[in-house]
Order: sequence, then structure tokens, then C-alpha cells
Amino acid sequence: MNDQRAAAPPATKYQYIQMARAIAALVVVFHHGQMVLIRFPEGLFLPFYYFFGTGQYGVHIFFVISGFIISHVVSSASFSLRPYLIKRGLRIYPLYMLCTVVYGLVYLLHRQMPPSKLGYDFEYLIKSMLLMPQWRAPMLDPGWTLEHEVIFYLVMGLGTALFSFRAAVWLLALSAVVGVVREVVLPLFGMIPAVFDYHLTSHLNCYFVLGCALYLTKERWSKKSGPWHLLGGLALLALMAYAKLNHGKAWGHLVMRALELCLLGPGAALLIIGLQWLTDRARLGRSARGLVAALTRLGDISYSVYLVHFIWVAIFQYVHRVYFAAGRWALPAWAADIYFLLFVAASIGSAFVVYHVMERPLIGLAQRLARR
Repeated sequence: MNDQRAAAPPATKYQYIQMARAIAALVVVFHHGQMVLIRFPEGLFLPFYYFFGTGQYGVHIFFVISGFIISHVVSSASFSLRPYLIKRGLRIYPLYMLCTVVYGLVYLLHRQMPPSKLGYDFEYLIKSMLLMPQWRAPMLDPGWTLEHEVIFYLVMGLGTALFSFRAAVWLLALSAVVGVVREVVLPLFGMIPAVFDYHLTSHLNCYFVLGCALYLTKERWSKKSGPWHLLGGLALLALMAYAKLNHGKAWGHLVMRALELCLLGPGAALLIIGLQWLTDRARLGRSARGLVAALTRLGDISYSVYLVHFIWVAIFQYVHRVYFAAGRWALPAWAADIYFLLFVAASIGSAFVVYHVMERPLIGLAQRLARR
């Protein structure tokens, strides 16, 4: 029934995938960095302007990466549903729950809860902690992406256990097509179905499907065209950023959503293939090896970066509002970029500590429990 598993490669660490994770994490951190500068005058921060407007696209890269990695996991000959759920659960939930609690405590100190969090109740908090899909974002805002991740994990795990890996991919592809029709095509014609299906069908599943397709075709990637893949991926991502910044408001979110599907997914896929070439190329030069090593290390801690950095958003907003926004301690306009870079450094530095203190031990615990 699971005929594809016998041919699956042994477990390996895809270094270029870690590099892609690092890039996606940096893009998201830079995007949210605009929130720590909200009290500075507009028109500054020119070196980071393009990340502020389009940095959320790092999430789409993460989705493609997840499709690739989970395909590697569930297509393995040793795949079993119980260990799979244990590893995925311990990988996602403990650190996310801890960061949610810390984030909430920071905002209690902040005393300026975002409007989207006002009026929350116990049910909202529980659903936020468990990553149960809701109409609005969970308490820790980056958790909305993890809601989609959890649904994807369940579809791929259950689909592979009950049928086969390829059947699970086809099931996911069907849900993606339904999501595109419901969330992109019909609204373009003025038909907006008021249906909330808990992310079971979503246009975002297209990115997971693309990651699965990347995994299925990885043996056919041409190393000779690696530089062109890398440049092509960067070009598509840059083109999407340009469209969003210069035409996003005029074209509307539906057109931009359709354009994202056409540019972001293929751009992320080409980027990943190009990074594989760069990883191989690293053997030829010290500078290339250094870049690959740094990005790989950052990719290792990318999940911690993704969660922890949003806590620092709240902290830096609080510090600026209370200590620097007015009076003799007011920061000059030219200090905005310095303040921003301090936020990035704090996010990555603390994530490194969190990874070694909590995330890596949890990964080890999950592996031990899965073997029982």
C-alpha cells in the first residue's frame, strides 16, 4: 500500500533546506522589525524598507520548506504514525506555549494590548495555546502560520498511514485547489463564501504541495543550472516585492493573492534548488563555506527565532514608549536603524540560547519517546 517508502533515502540533513529556513526567518524578523520603529518618524529606515512591506513572504517560503521536509519524513520506509505525531507535537507545542505565555506577560507590563487581542476570553486563550484554527490570529501572532502547519502535518500523517504518501499528496493538492477556488477565484467574481473550514481547504496549501513536489523531483535537479535557479528564484521574489510595494493597494488583496501563487511559490522552489547548488559550491571557497555554515546554523535555530522575535517586538515597543519616546531620553531620528539592528541582534541571540536550552533537548526527548 505504501510502495513509495521502500525507495525513500535514509534520513539525512538537507543543508540547503536549513539555509532556506535561515533566509525565511530573517525575512520575517526584518518584516516585523517595522513594529519596533512605529514611534520614529516615517520615511526613515531606507536599508530595510523593502522587507517592511513584503517580509511576510518569508512565511510562504517556510510552507514550501515544510512540504519538502514532511515529505521526506512520511515517505520513509520506517514511517509510523505514533512516533510521527510525538515528534511533531513536541517540536511545535512546548516552545510555542512558553512563548505565548511570555508574550502575554510582556503585554500585561506593556498595558497596551493590540486591538486584535482586546476582548479575549478563556476559550480564545485555550484555542491559541492549542493552535486550534480561529477566525482571528492567536495570542502570539506568528501562531496563525502554525495553525496551517498543524493541519498539514495531520493530513500528511493520516493520509500516508491510511493510504500512501502519494495519496496524501493528492489529497492535499485537492484541498489546495478547493481553497484557491473558494478564496481566490470566486471572490474575484464577487462571490465570497462565508465558510470557515478550519484550514482544511486553503489556498496556502498550494505552497505545501509545491514543497512535496520538490521532494518528489529532487533527483532530477540539474546542478549545472544551479546558478540560474538561484538567480531565477531571487528574481521572482524581488518581482513579487516590487508588485506589492508599488501596486498592492491599487490592485487589491485578491489580485495580489493570485499573483503570490504565481510568483512566490515558484520563486521559493527555485531558491531552494539554487541553494543546493550553492551548498555544493561551498567546497570550492572559504567565503562560500563561511556563508553556508552561518546560514545553516541560523536555519537550525529558525523555529526559535520565529517565535522569540515577536516577544522582542513587544519589549522594544515598551522600552521605546516608556523611556525614549519623549523627554530628555528621546532617541534622535538617525538612531532608528541602530534600534532596529539591536532588535534583530536580540532576537537571534536569545533564540540561540532558547534553542540550546529548550528546543534541542525537546527534539532529543521526542526521539527517545518515539523509539519506545
